[in-house]
Amino acid sequence: MGRYGRHCEQCYRQNFGRLRSKSLNWLRFNAALALRYFGTEGRKAIAIDPSYISKAGKKTPHIGRFWSGCAGAVKHGLEIMGLAAVSHR
Repeated sequence: MGRYGRHCEQCYRQNFGRLRSKSLNWLRFNAALALRYFGTEGRKAIAIDPSYISKAGKKTPHIGRFWSGCAGAVKHGLEIMGLAAVSHR
């Protein structure tokens, strides 16, 4: 959201942590979306695959400091993420 939205990542993170966000039951919301698109048959899962790309330059858009699991540290570069909803029938 920080990359493609109108606000920086910090704005989204701070506002989702406020009390008004607790009024939305995120588990129920995501379950309703899964039921709408997958139905009630079979198993369902959400797959997330974050990856880090090392970048040394300063001209690349959205470059910042991100966690690198391989290095076990925060590194300068880009983060990409694959997200998938999986249904097995």
